[in-house]
Amino acid sequence: MKRALLSISLLICIFSLSSCVIIEEGDGVKRKTEAARIIFDNVEDNISAMVDLCDMAVKLSRWIDAPEGNKAALEDLWFPDYKLRYENGKWIFRDISYYFTTGGKSLDSLNSEWIVGYGTAQRITIKCTGKESWNLTCCGSLFTNSYHLSNANITLTGRSPLLSGSGILFDYDISGSGSFITNASQSYYYPEYDYNPDNTLTISYNIGEKVRFVTCPDEEYYYSNNDYPRDREFRASEGEMDIEVQDEGTETIHAEMISYTLYGVVKYLTFKGYKEVWTY
Repeated sequence: MKRALLSISLLICIFSLSSCVIIEEGDGVKRKTEAARIIFDNVEDNISAMVDLCDMAVKLSRWIDAPEGNKAALEDLWFPDYKLRYENGKWIFRDISYYFTTGGKSLDSLNSEWIVGYGTAQRITIKCTGKESWNLTCCGSLFTNSYHLSNANITLTGRSPLLSGSGILFDYDISGSGSFITNASQSYYYPEYDYNPDNTLTISYNIGEKVRFVTCPDEEYYYSNNDYPRDREFRASEGEMDIEVQDEGTETIHAEMISYTLYGVVKYLTFKGYKEVWTY
């Protein structure tokens, strides 16, 4: 389900040693790693949005390369809610603001580079680095209204899907690092009118080995990029990552995902000397 970042003032309150209490609906006990869970969820959402875009690009490339007789079926399978269009040197989708430029090369061709654009300023580069492996880089890219100025340099390697389902091409092993700045009060459409650097948190993450992102069903039709409706989303299912949160000081979080179950992913979160298990 979609998870919104709490307000900046509340998060600052969490990371202080004050008496602030975080209680979820239906839960009457504050857990010692609750703040870590909130931050982890938003890191996961930020990475998931980039995996979404890479997955779209890979599917688009394979649709372009497919024989003409197979294109209609693949379009219905991978892009059932919108039509593909090629206009002014760009591939675009109906009702989606992102566009893709290919340089005339397949994204499965070694060293080929695609550019994903959003409006006039957002640019994400996806480069083929090997068989079913891609490097994604971005600088100052906006993925959702809770994140702005996202930076990333990550590698995505396609894996056979853990869950079967229509339209699933790959799960992805992710490695690399990134960061994003949060500003809960910032306007999505006119950020220059509502930017206050005093109301921000800088969150960075590092994946030393890999974290596997699995395609999971989402009954609430999660909108990972505001204009990209999905009936499934990518979630971290196994692996480890380290997270830093910069406020008045620096807090660290270690996240370990150990198994995927029908009830969710078992996670161990370590924060301020406490290690707790979460399953959701």
